[in-house]
Amino acid sequence: MQNESDIQRLSYFTLSQSHEPFFWIDEEGTIEHVNPAAMKLSGFEYHAIVGTKIYDLHPYENEAIWKERWLRLKKEKRIVFEKSQPREDGTFIDIEVAQNYVEFDGYAYTVSLVKDKTQENAIRNKLIESERRLSTLMSNLPGMAYRCLFDKNRTMEFVSRGCEKLTGYLPNELMNNKILAYQDLIHEADRNSVWKQVKEKVTQNKPFQIQYRITTAEGEEKWVWEQGTAVRNENDEIIALEGFITDISDIKKAEQELIEKEKIVRELKDKLQEETVYLQEEIRLSSNFEEIITKSPKFRKLLKDIEQVASTDSTVLIQGETGTGKELIARAIHNNSNRYSNDYPTKYR
Repeated sequence: MQNESDIQRLSYFTLSQSHEPFFWIDEEGTIEHVNPAAMKLSGFEYHAIVGTKIYDLHPYENEAIWKERWLRLKKEKRIVFEKSQPREDGTFIDIEVAQNYVEFDGYAYTVSLVKDKTQENAIRNKLIESERRLSTLMSNLPGMAYRCLFDKNRTMEFVSRGCEKLTGYLPNELMNNKILAYQDLIHEADRNSVWKQVKEKVTQNKPFQIQYRITTAEGEEKWVWEQGTAVRNENDEIIALEGFITDISDIKKAEQELIEKEKIVRELKDKLQEETVYLQEEIRLSSNFEEIITKSPKFRKLLKDIEQVASTDSTVLIQGETGTGKELIARAIHNNSNRYSNDYPTKYR
């Protein structure tokens, strides 16, 4: 560089060619100069913006606001703030303003570097809204969402607020095994089986669904249902498990009650079947021999023989004198036989 003039020209050229918007503003708030990037950002042509009061470009700012900001800048020499700024077409953009206090030829100025934060803020707002929705969703889930290491302790890196209702422990008491590991909550009789099932599915790159018992902080035993899957890195290595755990104690209780009721029904059915067979036998004997009344042991034996013969297809010859009950015996045989649905033979009538 030859002299200070050359340095100033280089500085001016550099700022003019910069892709970052610059505004030169005097103590009164008058815009003295802008670079092309500032014109592009604001939407104003050079002649339309230079000479304008900076606060006149904003519907919610005025001279008093500018003076207050200037006094702060003069004291601190550099201030940074964000605001929403209208463009020439009436649309608003979010900007970050870095104002620097300088004095030149006896006059004070601010050289303001402006960054367009519209897209960044939109992404941030979407992220905030997404996190809010996720937080609301997880708060209303009837259980606990989690992320844990793929280790036998199931070391929790994150658990949702539903953890307290499910386990009796606060989320931070389970995270990083602060109070105890999640594995320690699992019923001792179920631990090995749970870990075996998780490893089996995860190594097959499949999601897992398991049911097991846990013991809460209050000592209560609960049945839970868990669904989870492995999270892998770019090298296909398992770095975590993510999933959801919910209380199914009421379902298990209902299932057990149903099993017990089904057992009672089966027992009643078997008993009813026995009673039915017995009653049918009683009814059958009563129906078959209701017309025969006797106290004779020999005749009772005869009735038993008739019952046995009636169930066969053999021809039965009944002999006896008139008045000995041949008709009654013949009818009893017919009623107790497989031919009961047919008409009683006419020749017996």
